[in-house]
Amino acid sequence: MKAVTRWVFVACVAISGSAHGQGDGAKIRFKPWSVPGRYQMTIRTNTNQELTVNEEMQPKQRMEHLLEAEVNVGAPGAGADREITMSFVRIKQVVKKGSQSLAYDSADPKSKQDSPLANALKPMLKVKLTITIGADGKVKKVTGFDEIWAEMAKKDPKAAEVIKDMQKQMGDTMAKALIDKSLALVPAEGISVGQQWSKKVKMPIPFFGEANTVQNCTLTKVVQTDAGPVAVIDYKGEVTLPAGAKANIGEVSLTASRFAVDQEGQIQLNLDAGITSASELKQTATIEMTGKDSKGRDVKILIEQDGTTSISMRPVPAAATTQPAK
Repeated sequence: MKAVTRWVFVACVAISGSAHGQGDGAKIRFKPWSVPGRYQMTIRTNTNQELTVNEEMQPKQRMEHLLEAEVNVGAPGAGADREITMSFVRIKQVVKKGSQSLAYDSADPKSKQDSPLANALKPMLKVKLTITIGADGKVKKVTGFDEIWAEMAKKDPKAAEVIKDMQKQMGDTMAKALIDKSLALVPAEGISVGQQWSKKVKMPIPFFGEANTVQNCTLTKVVQTDAGPVAVIDYKGEVTLPAGAKANIGEVSLTASRFAVDQEGQIQLNLDAGITSASELKQTATIEMTGKDSKGRDVKILIEQDGTTSISMRPVPAAATTQPAK
């Protein structure tokens, strides 16, 4: 379920990160998802994690993820609503913990797929995510994330209750809020090369509620490429939780004494195509939680992470077709 949780977050941010821009003198304005088209999205993440439970360090973990998806941006329909759909065509994950290693690649034969990871990730290949955006550019509806969790429950009936709880935290409702707020990265009034701006928004965090997010950006340049003009943005982000934020995860009650996530990198927006053509972000995280386990015993958890996330999107030729792995 950790694997699916991470992909839900990454997919939300990736699919909400596109924009269309047009010059107006020295200003560049952006309008999300304004150009219909069909795109191949590739997401890669690499994460190193150290976990300490009650002062005892657990084996170090390294997680490597690859996700390939087809994104279709529809033309405005009745009432000027537009639909964006996202279908996963390949999912690959490698998890290394101490001397242990688990791997799954949907492109491999079933005999080479690790069963636990296959049960968790394969349901994502069956689901189409749909985002409906109104004429005002705001998200009206999101569907598909609830279905991912429902498919997981079918694969693992013993964990159905826990999965149902995860669905409430990471389902369609959370995805809508996350995508809607992510769309507002660039000021509506437009930006100029060299301009810096900062946005403070409340972003949903599973189980803990809303986090405080600060996004600091600089439009460093606009470059002409064969694919059209590309705006290059330097990005720094910080995510924190309010002091004393609490969460109930299953039968465990936790209080976050420290929650700090920092991201830094670059985002490239193709202005003609209206997409995030590339982004590369480094991330560090420190999360410290205390609480009680299901038997009332004291628990102290420290999670330290560092890693990278890269996203690229390119147009799919009209004659090409992409089929998910079976």
